[in-house]
Amino acid sequence: MPQSLKQAYAWWSVAAASGHTKAKKNRDIAAKELTPKSLSEGQALAVEYFEKYSN
Repeated sequence: MPQSLKQAYAWWSVAAASGHTKAKKNRDIAAKELTPKSLSEGQALAVEYFEKYSN
């Protein structure tokens, strides 16, 4: 499966929002590699995933 920094950013964001401190660092590393458009899309995915899976 191809790697997707946008997907990685989204999942690291969910993990960071759930209190995983190391996830924040990884999320920030992924964010630096994304274009502004991909970062925005990754942020939207993070919100979607958080709402769907954090219950």
